[in-house]
Amino acid sequence: MDWNNKQEVLEKVKIKGWELEFASDKLKSDKEIALIAVKQYGYAFEFISSKLKDDRDIVLEAVKNSYPIIKINRKFRDDKEIMIEALKNDNSLFLVSDRLKDDFDIVIQAIKKDYDSLYYASDRLKDNRKLILEAVKESGYLLKYASCNLRDDKEIVTKAVSNFGRALDYVSERFKDDKKIVLEAIKQDSMALQFASDRLKNDVEIIKIAVEDDLKNFKFAGDKIKEQFPTIEDFYDKKNN
Repeated sequence: MDWNNKQEVLEKVKIKGWELEFASDKLKSDKEIALIAVKQYGYAFEFISSKLKDDRDIVLEAVKNSYPIIKINRKFRDDKEIMIEALKNDNSLFLVSDRLKDDFDIVIQAIKKDYDSLYYASDRLKDNRKLILEAVKESGYLLKYASCNLRDDKEIVTKAVSNFGRALDYVSERFKDDKKIVLEAIKQDSMALQFASDRLKNDVEIIKIAVEDDLKNFKFAGDKIKEQFPTIEDFYDKKNN
């Protein structure tokens, strides 16, 4: 194998991009070879010449193939196309530019990879109804990061608790006291009972549904229920009589 021979190196890196490491310095500076190598193996980016590490085409192909954001020139963290591709494989929204943390498409892509990425989104997007509605469709857990305003939005709250019951923890006090919302939450996850309002923790219908799913949920029942039914056995005995 002649590592100074362009054609031979091209054929090698088409199959094993990492073998660019063994090419001559001259061929590590060859854009055609570098592109083929990083398309086959993103981490071949490690072996290209320094001057090519600022080449946008090569960076784009590298991140498409899982090369991490943290290792590329910081200037590319403000390049939307590159960041969109990078975030398909890399859960590093915190590394992208502030401008792109305020970009709807970027943030949606990031949360598809890692739900907790929403934490790094701009405050404006955390108050963007369209984005948060899309986010809670992915996982109701993401309501955690929504603005207070959107935690009080009935459609968003309903969607969130319907696929992640314990999102009830993040809804406004108004909806913790909304029987329909609480029922939706405990039907999805009976342990969501712990986040209901005191009034609804004393609602016999709600307690019945929660404990029928898991007897341990009786510990979340309100004081009035426990005064009336000191034990879970009392609750069932009296309810069935």
